[in-house]
Amino acid sequence: MPMEVSKKDSKFLWIGNSHFLDFVNTEMVQGGRPADLLVGADDVLQWLGEAGFSLKVTIRPNDTRLRGELLAATRGYRSALRLAAQRIAFDGSVPSHILRTTNEFLKRRNHWFEVTEGRSGIAMRDRWIVERPEDVCAPIAHAFGQFTSSADFSRLRKCKNPDCVLFFYDTSKSNTRSWCSLDICGNKLRVAAFRQRSG
Repeated sequence: MPMEVSKKDSKFLWIGNSHFLDFVNTEMVQGGRPADLLVGADDVLQWLGEAGFSLKVTIRPNDTRLRGELLAATRGYRSALRLAAQRIAFDGSVPSHILRTTNEFLKRRNHWFEVTEGRSGIAMRDRWIVERPEDVCAPIAHAFGQFTSSADFSRLRKCKNPDCVLFFYDTSKSNTRSWCSLDICGNKLRVAAFRQRSG
C-alpha cells in the first residue's frame, strides 16, 4: 500500500504535475545553496510512497550496503532525468542514452498489476517489488516513459527564477505558467521587481 502521508505535510515538493518532474525536483536550492532531499534510502522510499507507488521492499533495513546502493542508483538516475528535463525544456529532445537507461530499468521483472476492490469500486493498481537496489528506479522509469510518450514537450519548463532549479509541466489553459510556485519564487520575484521599479 502507498504510505499514508499527507502531501501538504511533506518535505517534498509536489509542484511538477508529473512524477518524473517531482522526482527531479528532489534536488533544489534552499537559502541560496543546493539541497538534496534524498539523504538516505528511507527518503527514497518515502518519496515513492507519497507519489503513490505501491512497493514491497525486501531489502532489510539493517543492510547498509544495499541501502547505500539503492540511494546511489536513485541519485544517478535522477541526474540523468534532470539532464532530460533540461533538454526537453531547451529544445524538445531527449538524449538517446537516457532512453536506453530508462529501458534497462523498464526491463526489470519487478512490476505487475493487481485488481482491487475498495470503497470507490474496483481499480487496477500497479505493484512494485524492490529486491535489488536498482529495482527502485523502475517505477520512476515508468513515470518518465509515460511522460515522454504522451506529454506536449513545449509545456515543460524550468522556473523563471534564474536561481531556482525546479521544473514543472504547465497544465494551465493559458499555457503561461512561469514559476515553480507562487509561494516559492513567484511572489518573491514580483516583490523584488516592484521594489526595483519603485526605487
